[in-house]
Amino acid sequence: MRLRQIKLAGFKSFADPARLELNRPLVGIVGPNGCGKSNVIDAVRWVLGEARAAELRGGSMKELIFAGSTGRKPMGRASVELSLTNEDGRIKGPWGEFAELNVKRVVTAEGQSSYFINQQHVRRRDVQELFLGTGLGPRSYAIISQGMISNFIKAKPEELRIYLEEAAGVSLYRERRKETESLLTQTRTNLERVHDMQVVKEEEAARLETEAETARRWKTLTDEKNDVEALWYWVQYEDVRQTVDTLNAEIAADEAAMEELKTRIIEKEDETPALEAALNARIQQAAEASLALRAAERALTEAESERRRREERREKAKADLRDVEKTRAEKAAELAQSRDELAKNRDLQDGFELDIESIDEELAALEEECDR
Repeated sequence: MRLRQIKLAGFKSFADPARLELNRPLVGIVGPNGCGKSNVIDAVRWVLGEARAAELRGGSMKELIFAGSTGRKPMGRASVELSLTNEDGRIKGPWGEFAELNVKRVVTAEGQSSYFINQQHVRRRDVQELFLGTGLGPRSYAIISQGMISNFIKAKPEELRIYLEEAAGVSLYRERRKETESLLTQTRTNLERVHDMQVVKEEEAARLETEAETARRWKTLTDEKNDVEALWYWVQYEDVRQTVDTLNAEIAADEAAMEELKTRIIEKEDETPALEAALNARIQQAAEASLALRAAERALTEAESERRRREERREKAKADLRDVEKTRAEKAAELAQSRDELAKNRDLQDGFELDIESIDEELAALEEECDR
């Protein structure tokens, strides 16, 4: 496996897209300090999956994007792509069938990082697994940057072991063993959880069996209840049906009676003009009778007044008669006395006789008026 080409765009000092062709086994990159020679190594380590910005001489992944200069604006994204040949077949797995692989990494100003293998979006883990056992990696011995020799010398036994395992090509198996142990641990944990869940499910099954028995009992009682309710509803229905039949019969009878009444009303309406004429005649007769009654009442009132006047005159005549009789008696007494004295006064006797005659006439007139 050989690195054939490096493409950089917006990564650190590479503002413009750059392409480095590595067509020979030995290729040297020379230039003054600060021209970006070390950025090439950082780019290779970054695209191979380096996640620590400090290892790439940066504070964060955003700082790997070209930050701009006095004459250029900052970039919004950075990308690095490696073109590798797989002629020796060192790359195994699903990508081993490809003779050439393009591994690309892109980071945006928002901090989103993406990996691609042959233009297919993949995970960071997929890129790391691609190079396991090949001697390549973000911190592999195959990539020696500035100060890395001193790190080898000062490395602890554990760190040296990583380098040796990578050089021997056993890192792939070590990683797989680690994954297998992790899977075994996870499987044991899952089995314990399954056992716990089995116990819980058994308890739940017992509880559900009890609930099922309750449900069966409930269903039986519900069926009985439905049967009783159905019978009750049927009885109610029969009662209502009979009531409805009775009401329908009554309604039919009422409708027949209504039709008869309508017929009678129509007949009466036909008789209405004659009745109205008779009524008007009766009203006229009543009006005439009322007039006659009022005239009779007036005549009766006048007769009553006349009768009362006559009664008053009769009472007055009776009183006058009593007065006259009293006067007559007195005059008779005087006449008797006068007769005794007749001899003495003849002229006086004649005067008295005249008075008596006048009183007799007046008395006769009063008696005649009283007889009326």
